Amino acid sequence: MSINLKAFVRSFDLFSKPFVFLVGDKNSKNKTTFIGGLLSLSVLSVSIIYFYYLLNMYFNHKVEPKIASRMSIESSLTELEITENFFIFKMLVNGEPLSQY
Repeated sequence: MSINLKAFVRSFDLFSKPFVFLVGDKNSKNKTTFIGGLLSLSVLSVSIIYFYYLLNMYFNHKVEPKIASRMSIESSLTELEITENFFIFKMLVNGEPLSQY
C-alpha cells in the first residue's frame, strides 16, 4: 500500500490514545494505527448507511408507530365532575356499548 494511503487511513483513527513525553515538548500527540483507522472508517460508514436507511424508511412511511394499549379493570366507584363538554367518552364491551345497570 502507498504511504499516503496509510497516512490517510491513520488520520481517521477515532480510537487513538493520547500520549505526552515528560521532558521537552509538552504538546499532546495521538498514537494512531492503520487498523484503528480502518475500524473507524468502518464504524462511520456503517453508521451513515444505517442513518440513510432509517431516513429512507421514515420518508417512505414504512416505519410503523409503536402503539401500546393497557387494560385496567376498576372495581371501585369513581366519580368525575365535568363542568364543560369538551370530550365524548364511549365505553364498549366486546364491541357493544356498555349499558348502565
